[in-house]
Amino acid sequence: MGNLLLIDFWASWCLPCREEFPELECIYKQNKSIGFNILRVSIDDSHLKWLNAIEKDKITWENVISPGGFKILITVDFQIFAIPSNYLLNKEGVVIAKDVNTQELDSVLKKKTHW
Repeated sequence: MGNLLLIDFWASWCLPCREEFPELECIYKQNKSIGFNILRVSIDDSHLKWLNAIEKDKITWENVISPGGFKILITVDFQIFAIPSNYLLNKEGVVIAKDVNTQELDSVLKKKTHW
């Protein structure tokens, strides 16, 4: 893991999730060389819809799918009740923020207070 990891829960059918991709992509490209990474966890039930969304939105960071919606173990463990939802972890794996929007994320990355 790098210095900061954003674990971002989403689905292909979630319009707010997908609307933030362009800004998140810009933040990712600006900060990946200094240890920022993103892991997107899809709760889609359809692998095809998930893959099509990744291709259409031209997502370049790591993506995994955990089919089953809000009833799967990972969403229960992370207490995900709605999406988009995310956790920002430092290099020790400690959660330093939850449900940050792109402006808040950009601010944290610029301050580098948790690196």
